[in-house]
Amino acid sequence: MTLKEIEDRIEHISANKDDDEAAHGAEDVLYSTFIEYVASPAARDDLTLADKARMVLSTKQIDFQRWCA
Repeated sequence: MTLKEIEDRIEHISANKDDDEAAHGAEDVLYSTFIEYVASPAARDDLTLADKARMVLSTKQIDFQRWCA
């Protein structure tokens, strides 16, 4: 998972922050995709893994209600 892919997903979440369910769903997908990436062998040699993790967690700063229907 590249920094650009993460940035794009965060932009998508932020762009949809007025639709709580859509933003929350997109955030959940980002988190699960990133966890799968971290668990993959490709991530072991990734020197920017901590930076990427901080970026993923930055979605917590986007103001929308987190709920599921």
